[in-house]
Amino acid sequence: MVQRIEDETAERHQRNGSHPLGRKAVQQVHPHDAPDSPKRGPRPVVHAATREVREAFKQAYRLFAEAFRAAVLDLRDARQGADFPPGSFPPGLPYVPPEPSPT
Repeated sequence: MVQRIEDETAERHQRNGSHPLGRKAVQQVHPHDAPDSPKRGPRPVVHAATREVREAFKQAYRLFAEAFRAAVLDLRDARQGADFPPGSFPPGLPYVPPEPSPT
């Protein structure tokens, strides 16, 4: 994997006519320095390796939020068995731990 990253980076530098900064130049940059013109735009909801992983996370979160809202309505209406999703903090109730993952 490292070799592939190095090869892709070398190709990009060759294509763009650029070169890596190098150890000395990197060490001379102050760790608190910021870019002069940072990118402007909305921040991602979640950082993920691929678009598919990001979309899967967003879908899982939507399902979690829907289940939580439904349980809150059940609790508010004093229905028995307000079933909060695992990993949630129900209002006025104890934490609902996630189920153990199979190993």
